[in-house]
Amino acid sequence: PNQAEYWEQYALVLGQLAALAQSTENSTAAASLAQEAVEGINQATTTNPVHLNIWKSRARVFIWLAAVSEEFYDSAIRALETAHQLAPTDPKILYNLALLHEATHQFEQADQVYQQAIELKPNYEQARKSYAEFLTQQQQYQAALDQYRYIEDVLKPNETLFAEEIAALEASLSAQPSPTEPPSTPPLP
Repeated sequence: PNQAEYWEQYALVLGQLAALAQSTENSTAAASLAQEAVEGINQATTTNPVHLNIWKSRARVFIWLAAVSEEFYDSAIRALETAHQLAPTDPKILYNLALLHEATHQFEQADQVYQQAIELKPNYEQARKSYAEFLTQQQQYQAALDQYRYIEDVLKPNETLFAEEIAALEASLSAQPSPTEPPSTPPLP
């Protein structure tokens, strides 16, 4: 019990149990387990405030607890921001942070953090794929197409992993008027 890892594992289990209790509509048990999970993960980070994996686990606990209350997403984001400060060259932390920003509809931050993750590791296929999906949802079709093409042309040459996505994006782009085209006007009577 004097070890941070003990509290980390304790909190992870309680976080999962809280999410499970919430999924079975036992909100009283979920709230109680969530409170214990928070106390446990707080004890872990207090005991060892510079252990990177504990900060990652802290984020994981709060992601589980977001099933109980979406307010826990903010704590998960703060935990990953601290983890990023401890390991500023770890692109996976940034990737997960981007996913959290996207989940909480902080789209501008998500876009910036996806770009930072890809900048740190240009061959990070999963980050590029998720970023392409994000860009598609944001109707930034050309940028999404660029991400898919990078994966197929540079990371996975001779594989057509995203042929459907690329075709759909190209169709969306061809349906949009070009910036130099004048807008269509109705015929004069």
